[in-house]
Amino acid sequence: WDDDEKFSLMFVLNVLKDISRALYYLHYTVGLVHGDVYAHNIKVDKSTGRAYLLDLGASYAPLESDRKEAERLEVRAFGVLMGELLDRYDDDDDNSKEDGGAWNDLVSLKDQCLAVDVALRPSFEDVVS
Repeated sequence: WDDDEKFSLMFVLNVLKDISRALYYLHYTVGLVHGDVYAHNIKVDKSTGRAYLLDLGASYAPLESDRKEAERLEVRAFGVLMGELLDRYDDDDDNSKEDGGAWNDLVSLKDQCLAVDVALRPSFEDVVS
């Protein structure tokens, strides 16, 4: 997206929902770590609002003993993405910040994903629920 582009809360929610589900699928069904969760690897279909996670070039299958830690590292990358999207929220679009609700939930989840203590970060199973 463009440097000055702003998003509605619904757009932010949809992107985060789709990307968290993609990451959940990679980690829990396929057994892969994406390895490059950044905005430049997300494509949004403007006609449907669906977001797609692209570029599996940095993906890898961690050892069974390393899966939980690898997931928590990728959760941090997801938290950074959340912050980038929330920073682009167009508060002229609606008053979600004042109403709390989804806005506060997203900020709280972002903070959990960015926890310095890796053990305190949620799993993608927690994120999608």
